[in-house]
Amino acid sequence: MLTYIIRRLLMVPLLLFGVTVLIFAMLQFLSPVERSALYVRDVP
Repeated sequence: MLTYIIRRLLMVPLLLFGVTVLIFAMLQFLSPVERSALYVRDVP
């Protein structure tokens, strides 16, 4: 059980790095206008 927990804890940095790279790559395909529109909301 202890080895399972240690393996899972060692996978966390790899998972976070992978998610970060994936999000960064996805944002690179958007134009600057589309990227800024992600942060600006039209609130009525």
